[in-house]
Amino acid sequence: MAKSLLGAVVFLIGVAAPAAADEPLTIAYFERPPLYQTEAGAPSGTLVNLVVRVLRRAAIDARWEALPSNRIVALVQSGGKPICSPGWFKTPERMAFARFTLPIHRGQASVLLVRKGAAAAIAVHPSFAAASSDLRLRLGIVDRFSFGRYIDERILGKQANVTAVTGTQAQLARMVAAGRMDYMIVDPHEIAYLMREAAIEPDGLRTHTFPDLPVGPDRHVMCSAQVDASVLRRMDAAIAAIAPTDEHTERTD
Repeated sequence: MAKSLLGAVVFLIGVAAPAAADEPLTIAYFERPPLYQTEAGAPSGTLVNLVVRVLRRAAIDARWEALPSNRIVALVQSGGKPICSPGWFKTPERMAFARFTLPIHRGQASVLLVRKGAAAAIAVHPSFAAASSDLRLRLGIVDRFSFGRYIDERILGKQANVTAVTGTQAQLARMVAAGRMDYMIVDPHEIAYLMREAAIEPDGLRTHTFPDLPVGPDRHVMCSAQVDASVLRRMDAAIAAIAPTDEHTERTD
């Protein structure tokens, strides 16, 4: 995980590419297990593995890079070169500078991870809207992460006490457990990993759900405007053929 914070880790994954001498398409990912991670010195994770299959089916050569999430967004936005990254929400802000494939992952309702000492203060609120408006409660987020329109509108305005940090979800979980923040927002599938990776005692963080936390947006492959439209069409065709049959693309909420 430290590698992704210090600089790019580059992996070349070959596929049955066309005879044309095109440069491999850069696919950037950041560390957020179990969706994307570096494992045994190579890119891995649920969505990384799916995108490897998509690229192979679409006959697209790929050059994988492990980068911090902020750096990925900056590279896509700058338009300096063709680059894609798996697992991003399709937000209005990102649609202004990026292209998106068909969905590769169906969303689930978000959950709060709450430090033990703040669990009661969270629980007195009837909804996430109410809890996030309580300025005594400190919410921690990874900078530039999106949680979907409903949550984003409530935490990115002045009505919430939010601290954005540069780093990973696991690092943020450690901060919450240490009392630097009171709670964070997570996908259900990453809770077990966060507790294990952050070396948090089983009762160090509590989970809490609210009825107004909606099912999260679908995740897509996000690409810079320099990625040719024909490449996006080939990826879409491969996703349509592969993704619907994969268990992790089905809603489980």
